[in-house]
Order: sequence, then structure tokens, then C-alpha cells
Amino acid sequence: MLDEILTLTDQVEVSLDEGDWIAAAELNSQRQALLTGLFANRAPEDMDAETRDVLRDILARNETAAARVRMERELVSTRQRRIHRSAAAVRAYEQAAAHAGRHG
Repeated sequence: MLDEILTLTDQVEVSLDEGDWIAAAELNSQRQALLTGLFANRAPEDMDAETRDVLRDILARNETAAARVRMERELVSTRQRRIHRSAAAVRAYEQAAAHAGRHG
């Protein structure tokens, strides 16, 4: 199961690299289900040291991925605001030009 979780973690990262947010979310959902199953029957302290180390690595990679997603979300939000402001500026220009055309 741990190998499957690692494979899914790799696939989530590749999907993020490719900008495929839908695939990344679906793969992450599958990974979360496996992680839930892994912890359902045992506590972390009951796992061997190697498993705990792998899980720590997965957690660190997940935190890095989450930071990337937050950064990308902020970039998208910033772009949306710029587009909205640009569209508003174009509308204002068009209205001013139309108004000047009627009065000029």
C-alpha cells in the first residue's frame, strides 16, 4: 500500500507540473483514501521506522505541493483582477469615445 501511495504522490506532482489541477485533485483523493486505510488499523507509533520515514517524506512533499497550489491560486486570482480591471478600462474608454463622438 505504501508503494501505491508513493506512486500516487509522484503522479500528483507530475499533474501539478503539467497544470492539470483536475487530475491532481483526483489522484490526491485516491491517495488520501489509501492513507486513511493505512492509518485505520494502526497508530503511527505502531509502524516501523522505515514506514514512518516514508510517511514523513510524503507529508513534506504534500506540504510543498500545497504551497505550490496556494501560489498558483494567488497568481490566477491576480490575473483575474487584472483582466477585470482591463475590461473595465476598455468599457470606460469605449463609453468616453462614444460620448465624445456624440458631442464632437
